[in-house]
Amino acid sequence: MSHITTVKTAFRLPDAIKLAAATLKVPLAEQVPVRFYAGPTPESYPYVLQLPGRYDLGFALQPDGTYTLIGDEEIFSEQENSRNQDARDHLGPQAQWLHREYQVGVAALVAQQHGYQMERLSREDGWTQIVLTQ
Repeated sequence: MSHITTVKTAFRLPDAIKLAAATLKVPLAEQVPVRFYAGPTPESYPYVLQLPGRYDLGFALQPDGTYTLIGDEEIFSEQENSRNQDARDHLGPQAQWLHREYQVGVAALVAQQHGYQMERLSREDGWTQIVLTQ
């Protein structure tokens, strides 16, 4: 039985979603169903990360212009198991890498709009540092 989980986030910029998908090397499809444990959803979503394995992660457009994440609860589970390993390998635990890469994508787009160059640095403590220069 599928347990659908909706995660409310601040995803707003489709171009940053596309950048995050590219960085994570996960195919991003448009207007397709999302795969859950019990099979695909009957409706299509504007953007869907097509993960290897049994699950996808969809972006559902809300009336306020934001996107919420739609996916099987296994993707967001704190417990690592054989059913969610593919999602965790590509998105990180509880999709943390997706959130990070989206934020980096937003920074890159805003920097570009304002004429800045962006450099991304990976720090030893695991943090990502963004350096902007004009």
